[in-house]
Amino acid sequence: MKKTLILNWKMNPESFKMAKELFDFVSEKTKDQIMIAPPYLYLKDLVNNQNKKSKIKIIAQNVFWDLLGAYTGEISPLMIKKMGISGSIVGHSERRYILKEDDDLINKKIISLIKNDLLAVLCVGETHKDSLNQALIFIKNQLKKDLSKISNSINKISYLSAGRKNTKLIIAYEPVWSIGGGKPTDAERSALIIKEIKKFVKEKHGLDVEVLYGGSVDCKNISSFLKYKEIDGFLVGSASLKKSEISCIINKVAQNK
Repeated sequence: MKKTLILNWKMNPESFKMAKELFDFVSEKTKDQIMIAPPYLYLKDLVNNQNKKSKIKIIAQNVFWDLLGAYTGEISPLMIKKMGISGSIVGHSERRYILKEDDDLINKKIISLIKNDLLAVLCVGETHKDSLNQALIFIKNQLKKDLSKISNSINKISYLSAGRKNTKLIIAYEPVWSIGGGKPTDAERSALIIKEIKKFVKEKHGLDVEVLYGGSVDCKNISSFLKYKEIDGFLVGSASLKKSEISCIINKVAQNK
């Protein structure tokens, strides 16, 4: 089974020239579908300059929940759709804990993306290195709030991801305590949590969702996560800005088919 790769560039790189160079490098390195989430400033130009043969899907790092209105500084699902963007990350830990976005706002964003036939990549994960049971309680509480009232909208839409039919929702499990510190959580523990996330979403919403792992993923540790069939792919942060890391990650994922 193919693995889904999402590269989240966050607030990098510093120029469009550098972004285009990195984007083209990724395009040349893989024949499989990869998603890239660049800064908003580069979205339109990357779409307009993308090679027609490229399988890269471009998504946003964030989106607002309403389509139009008096919301200074915000970008709507309608705007990114008209731009040719495939969807957006929602609820990344940096937006939750630095920018104070709560579950109610995240839920509105997910519903708005789904209603506009766009992909929502929902990030969830515990903030502290708790016991497995405590982590699951925290994550299921997030999912309960973040996915409230989505079933009626999402069941009407299908999404082709990495060669298989799926819904317009992908979940990324990112243990917050491991992000940016180079300390990924134990792969077996992550696989158990991801299995429970899938079970919870299936029981509550009747959805079979892909669940990715995100949290200091790099060339050195990705092999330990690739061993587990429960892990459907990876949300890659800082390593997605380094060509050597990108090449290594893509190669290891490809060899794992």
